Amino acid sequence: MEKSWGSEPDRKVVSRYSLLTHWSEIKAHHAEYLSKFSKTTIELAAYNFKKALTATKYATFISKLIVDGFKLLQSWTCKVLEAYHWKLTHPHGKN
Repeated sequence: MEKSWGSEPDRKVVSRYSLLTHWSEIKAHHAEYLSKFSKTTIELAAYNFKKALTATKYATFISKLIVDGFKLLQSWTCKVLEAYHWKLTHPHGKN
């Protein structure tokens, strides 16, 4: 195992755990979600809730939007934790 720590890992494997590889994807998803969330927040402030079928559909839409936001946060957190654990298990230092 000591020899594997000193050797250079495969570039494909390294790119999977590098945040720089995923950064443009993360930014794009963030920008897309933020625009949807901002638009919905503005609409929500002006929305008059009444007991009706349209209110139920709108509430369902809002809850799905929130769940999608949590899924994005989970995905980003996993990427950060994977990168962190990769760094812990593959130290790159000179002895």
